[in-house]
Amino acid sequence: MKILAVCGTDLEFVSKMVQALVEELTYCRYQVAWWRQEVGKDLPNQGVLEHTLLEVHNGYSQIYLPGQLTLEDSMPYLAHDFVIVEGEQGSAPQLICAANESDLKNLWTPLALAGVVTRHEFEENHHGQPVFAISQIKDLVKFLINAVPERLPFLVPNPCCGACGRSDCKSMMADIVAGKAELKDCAILNAKVEIKIGDQELVLVEFVQDFIKKTVTGMLSALDGYRENSSIEIKIK
Repeated sequence: MKILAVCGTDLEFVSKMVQALVEELTYCRYQVAWWRQEVGKDLPNQGVLEHTLLEVHNGYSQIYLPGQLTLEDSMPYLAHDFVIVEGEQGSAPQLICAANESDLKNLWTPLALAGVVTRHEFEENHHGQPVFAISQIKDLVKFLINAVPERLPFLVPNPCCGACGRSDCKSMMADIVAGKAELKDCAILNAKVEIKIGDQELVLVEFVQDFIKKTVTGMLSALDGYRENSSIEIKIK
């Protein structure tokens, strides 16, 4: 799953940009969800003023989740190619929306993959990343399809495991965006131990992976047929 946060101070522009991205990605046959939190708008038939809204655009439907759920808390409802988020969210890479180059410079962050501006007079890159005009939605989407990396395992509010040597997952994603790191550098994604309960895969920090590996291999090493450094699969029903 790829997550992209669309950020900017002009909320109307940000919302317009998200809608354009969702529509174009859907046209390109990707399964897309539009994630946003809404305050001060009634949830239909329930009178709830704060809710999280998912718009699922592979066959279009709306899912209203009561309360201000975090993106991480919304993950059980998401199984899409792309999730487009309104506003900054955890370690998600960002598309920066700005009226002009001056605003773009003020809004730019280490997580920015690209920028998009409303005016036609603009430079084609900023800090080595491309900048698009709002009219270049097809070119922007072609870029994002390849540029947006798969999600990192930890989104706010979950803590970073720290196994990569960085203080948080934002730093890892910033290094990936800058070309200083790759997804395979994430210790969780490059897991030595994988555990699923039903269809849900558990996220295991490196310490827990090592503990489980040593415990299981230690118990099995006395059995006939055990081979050191071989892959082990255990199913419990």
